[in-house]
Amino acid sequence: MIVIGEKINSTRKKIKEALNEKRLDILMEEALGQLSCGAEYIDINTATGIARERADLIWLLQNIQDKFDCSLSIDSPDPSIVKEAIKLCGKKPFVNSITGEASRLTLLNDFMAQRECFIIILAMDDDGMPSDVAGRVSIAEKIIAFADSQGIDKNNIFIDPLVKPISTEPEQAVFFLDTIKILKDKGIRSTGGLSNVSFGLPRRDLLNAVFIKLALDAGIDAAIIDPTQTIVKDSIGGKKMPEKIFLLAKNAILGRDAYSMDYIKAFREGRLDF
Repeated sequence: MIVIGEKINSTRKKIKEALNEKRLDILMEEALGQLSCGAEYIDINTATGIARERADLIWLLQNIQDKFDCSLSIDSPDPSIVKEAIKLCGKKPFVNSITGEASRLTLLNDFMAQRECFIIILAMDDDGMPSDVAGRVSIAEKIIAFADSQGIDKNNIFIDPLVKPISTEPEQAVFFLDTIKILKDKGIRSTGGLSNVSFGLPRRDLLNAVFIKLALDAGIDAAIIDPTQTIVKDSIGGKKMPEKIFLLAKNAILGRDAYSMDYIKAFREGRLDF
């Protein structure tokens, strides 16, 4: 599984302040921490500073590359910034991300015209995001068919079936995992922002780690995560956690624990510590 480090994102207060103050030391520390914990790509998102997004992203991209000579994931909603940025990447980058909407799929050709890159495409189309597995798979197949019609190698496309928080939509993690399994069988590469699964719940690192294990078992090809969380790093490395704690988190993720109530109770009672 390709690990894409998610932490250099301007939606985080620490990163936004560091960008505003041009605190390169803080930003380089964030990059180094992720690389040291196994990240193969560093995701860069400077989009909250709309007026300065282009300048901030290019400045950060160049500094990270100069210091670490690492691979990058360019994370911007602005196609013109993406096209400029990927040309400056020394190694084959990720583009994070576009959607399967007809007007957005044409960006595949625009980006590939600049250089060959990996492109993350969200499993949503002009009708929005499907709530079920079949809808996600159907969109993924249409995306791959379009890429093939344009002569684009399907191995450069990573479908993101979209992770939703189990705190509000308990069934969605199962839909995500089932979609990953089907895509794997069809030879379609997949990815996702796995940390989203734990939003709104305690011990997010624990839930993230268990979800990563489940996603790996399902056949996911890449993941956008925080690899610096010790338990997450251990999970990627195959280290096991206590079985009772693992099952509490797994049952919450798989919707076997209604709205994670058993998991929350265990947290309150201190039974998730190890």
